[in-house]
Amino acid sequence: MNRTYQIITPAEEQDIEGEWQSCLAQLREMGRSNKLFKLVVFIDAEEEEKYLRYRTIIINDIIEQFKDEVPAHTVLAQKPENGFHVTIEAGTMSSGEVEITFKEVNDLFYTVVRDSFHKEIWACGMGSKNFSSGDVKEDSSGAFTDMLQVLENEGMNMDNVVRQWNYIGHILHIERRGGKAIQNYQVFNEVRSQYYKKYRNGKDFPAATGIGTSAQGVSIDFYAVEEYKEVINVPVDNEHQQNPYAYGQDVLVGVALSNRNKKEPPQFERARLLAFPGNTTLFVSGTASIVGEKTVGVNDLKRQIDTTVRHIKTLTDSNNIKKHVPDFVTTSANYLLLRIYVKYEKDFALVRNMCEQIYPGTPMVFVKADVCRDDLLVEIEGEVMFGLKH
Repeated sequence: MNRTYQIITPAEEQDIEGEWQSCLAQLREMGRSNKLFKLVVFIDAEEEEKYLRYRTIIINDIIEQFKDEVPAHTVLAQKPENGFHVTIEAGTMSSGEVEITFKEVNDLFYTVVRDSFHKEIWACGMGSKNFSSGDVKEDSSGAFTDMLQVLENEGMNMDNVVRQWNYIGHILHIERRGGKAIQNYQVFNEVRSQYYKKYRNGKDFPAATGIGTSAQGVSIDFYAVEEYKEVINVPVDNEHQQNPYAYGQDVLVGVALSNRNKKEPPQFERARLLAFPGNTTLFVSGTASIVGEKTVGVNDLKRQIDTTVRHIKTLTDSNNIKKHVPDFVTTSANYLLLRIYVKYEKDFALVRNMCEQIYPGTPMVFVKADVCRDDLLVEIEGEVMFGLKH
């Protein structure tokens, strides 16, 4: 399967609507040679009203432009690094090797890809159709409910989810209620745990990212796979990092929502390997400067980048892959995509410079976003394709 990503930027600096139209024209050209299966649009819109207004314009344009072939899509309030107000991460596939269909259920658009080995779903914007109630618990539940609806529409369930992106508005915000500290990210983790306990049977978890946006609300993107035959689907860990679902209570912020008074940790794997003939991909979760379960390099951006890159190198190392899939030997690794979240706008230049030296030629998008801990300055996620031989 020939899956590729391109980072699309406007031809010139304009206002958001002008830059979006420039990007949309480029999308039209891309769609003539390959099928667009996923669009993530990043916009510089920190004011709630501004974000909602442009989000509506962009989504309506996508639906109008692609008509019967509307790809999975979402619009995120995360400021792009490149000086523009709009940047797009566009995923394309060649339809020659697979069957690609575009579906919608209750205004939830998603892409279905099939071959003789598996069926996969790419879905975006779960929870965003009624975007924000102002209550993180309610918004999180709405996103998971939408997710279940798409999965059930395709005869799948949450055990089929391989990769998940969780976008939490003002992720680090803490609200004081009756003397208790209620953190948005911890609320999301509590709701995620409730849904996983109710709707998942597996012992492991998807690869995932939990990241902030500058608009209220919670939305989820996901990638799910139904396996027909000869498919390997395993979690991949990093010996230098505690698995997040085993974090102790001390590193979790705020209080629990449940009566047990025990906070639920983030439930995701450090990475997940999906392999079937002709395609082997490692989905690297949002990765940051955490060793064991503690942040390292506080207030030291370069050290945090170095530590994060080492973690990704460990996850993608052939010996580490072989520990999880003993019968396979990696022959090469190709970084299909990297997404880099940067806490402070002033740090964009250094982060880009280091990443371009380490990952030359890789499609990369840099956006401003709060990471899941206040002392983390950068987070990197990625999709890596391997050449494998049995």
